[in-house]
This record gives sequence, C-alpha cells and structure tokens, in this order.
Amino acid sequence: MSIFLDGLLFGEWSEFNDCPKFKDEFDGALEFGEWSEFNDCPKFGDAFEFANVPDDGLFDKNFSFVENVFHSNFIYFVTCQRLSLGYSDEKVVDFALRGGVRVVQLREKIGEAGGGDYKKDKQVKAFLEKAKKIRELTARHRSVFIVNDYVELALRVGADGVHLGQEDMPLSQARSMAEREGRKLFLGQSTHNEDEIEKAKKDGADYINIGPLFPTNTKENTVKPIAKSDYNYLIKLVGLAKKLGLTFTVMGGIKQRHLKSLFEVGCRHVAMVSEICAQKDVVGHVASMVEEMKLLHKEKIST
Repeated sequence: MSIFLDGLLFGEWSEFNDCPKFKDEFDGALEFGEWSEFNDCPKFGDAFEFANVPDDGLFDKNFSFVENVFHSNFIYFVTCQRLSLGYSDEKVVDFALRGGVRVVQLREKIGEAGGGDYKKDKQVKAFLEKAKKIRELTARHRSVFIVNDYVELALRVGADGVHLGQEDMPLSQARSMAEREGRKLFLGQSTHNEDEIEKAKKDGADYINIGPLFPTNTKENTVKPIAKSDYNYLIKLVGLAKKLGLTFTVMGGIKQRHLKSLFEVGCRHVAMVSEICAQKDVVGHVASMVEEMKLLHKEKIST
C-alpha cells in the first residue's frame, strides 16, 4: 500500500473532504481491492491522476500500481471459453470484474499460430480482438490483465503481464522481449514442487502459481494434484514461497468450499476457472467469494 501512496505526492487529503468515506475506507479499499466503493466520489479519480495511473490500461508505466492491485486481490480469474455456458470470454470477464475480481488471465491456445506469422493467422487475429476487449474491460475497472503464454501478443494489446508454464519460454526471454519494446511485464511462473519454486525465485518471477491442488478438467495435466488427500505438501510449498518472499497464487479444482481451509494454511490469492466461468450467476458468486475472503482476512487481522 505504501508503494501506491508514494504516488500521491501531493499529500493533500483535504482534496477529498467532500467524500467522507475516502479517509475512513481508503486503506481498506487498497487492501481488499474495493475500488467500486468510491464510484460516487468524483475526487477519487483525481487520486489516480495524481498517481500517474493511466486510463488506457498501460499500467506498465506505473508498475507499482500493478503490484499493488495484484497483492490486494483475493480471487484471480482464469478464462475458459469451453466451460462458460455459452457466454464469450469477454462477457464472463465483465461479470467477474463486476463481482469484484481484480486480476484476470486470458488463457487460450491458438495452435501453432500460422508457424509464427502473427500478422496473417486468423486464430491470432481473433485472439488479439478478444484480448483488446478484455484489456479495455480490465482498464475500466483498474484491474490487472495477464495473458497466458503469448508474450508478443500480450505486448501488442498492452497487457500488464504474462503467465508462463514450465514448458513455455524462460522468464528471462519474456523480460527481454518486453524491455526491447520499452515495457515491463508482471511475470508469473507455474510451479509444482520445491525445485521449481526455488528456480522461479532465482529467475526473478514477480509471482508464482502453486498447483494443481485438486483434480480438474479445465486443463490436461499430468502433474499429480498436491492437495488431493491432505494439505501437508501444500503447506510445505507455501512455507517455502513465503520464506523466499514470493507472492503466490494457488490453483487447480478449487471451489468456494475450499476457501476457508486454504486461507488457514496461508493461501491468500486463489486462482479459479470453472468455479467462476461455469456459474449461472457469475457476478453474485464472485461477490460472495470475495466477501468471504475479505471476512477471513479481517478475522485474521483481529486475532
């Protein structure tokens, strides 16, 4: 939070006297991601202007803002068109954002992308159109947009970050690609064991995902679920991530019923696919989960 407040160099809290909720709830909003709390306060938008947070979603110009939103977000939504009950990914993302999600990952395979010819491949063009729409939605909600795998395409649409699996390009290569464009990407790495977590730290990952926790049908995965029978190994991996100072999400077959037990073993950021996109009422279900995580966090602080 202090990173973000550094952007408010003017320090003139009097600017917000016409919005009583601002002083009382600003800290909580940053911590819990409740940006919507201030929709009725026109001065709140000025705070972002002071902090040089752009409206076009190019948050890499203020990387600390991306970090802050990511760290304050409890529910991380990963798209899956196949499970979205006939809705487009864009529509489900809109629902999820309205429910309170503040980090979205677009995960979609586009084959060989025409042998790498990104300008001609129809699948790539469709992907770019979808990604641009999701970029617009996330920017409107001042939320973080992550693209799975495709670094070049992520850069093209102004995404905030890229998530890379163990079989994808190295983090160093992704970082170099961004730097050549004068950009900085928030880079995530999938991990499944201690060695991969330690390597992600060494390679400079901005965050890691630990998983899969439970059996899932959203992705073909040969990795054995690490929390299927008990949380012992998960607790070990969580402890290592914390020791190394790594921000981490957990993912894989997670349902709302798991939130409390995962929170109790130190998991603060939960990535979900079908538990969001396969719901009839995405907005309401997401809002319920976000509220549950907020309450768990408040209870933790008060004890």
